[in-house]
Amino acid sequence: MPEIESFPAVELSDHSTGETTLNSAERCASIVISFTRRLTSSDFTGFWYSWSRIGFATVSNFALLLLVQAPNAERAAKGKQLVDSWLRVLRCQSQSFPMMKLGLTRLDAMHWVGLGQTFVLPQHVQEVIQSSGN
Repeated sequence: MPEIESFPAVELSDHSTGETTLNSAERCASIVISFTRRLTSSDFTGFWYSWSRIGFATVSNFALLLLVQAPNAERAAKGKQLVDSWLRVLRCQSQSFPMMKLGLTRLDAMHWVGLGQTFVLPQHVQEVIQSSGN
């Protein structure tokens, strides 16, 4: 199984607490996405707890939360990139590992309905979503 990267250290002196929290949240999402991307078929044959499928769905919710609650356009673009990256990973990996399908279904359902129909989006988030063609 691939090794999980170390989580980022929280440095409060360079940023406000909100900025630090967002930086850490985005970094943690990137780590989970990278870890999941590197899983191989031999990793999927090992033991997985039954709640693992809920964990993958939770990552989908977390990535969406980073997008829909982004405080500015730059953070929204980063959130959109994280959601898109996670979606690609889930589409690929769920072919070999059905426990990921709940996470994929969560993202697909919100995209089919439309994020603007599911959430009250700030204007800058709407613009980022529209500019990317989704």
